[in-house]
Amino acid sequence: MIVNNENELIDVEDIYQNIRNKIIVAKEKMFKHIDTTMTEVYWYVGKITYELSENSTKASYGKK
Repeated sequence: MIVNNENELIDVEDIYQNIRNKIIVAKEKMFKHIDTTMTEVYWYVGKITYELSENSTKASYGKK
């Protein structure tokens, strides 16, 4: 515990835990967003690859 300028007791451990929790939640949100974005990118690349392979005689893999 420390005392601030207004002579109020402040629990430093409480503040530390609150900050730590905010950082953890922010990281979780960031990873979820990255996962979603990467899934969209991979889907798009797969779609384009599939569409190009249908129009090409060289890319005959995956037809059977």
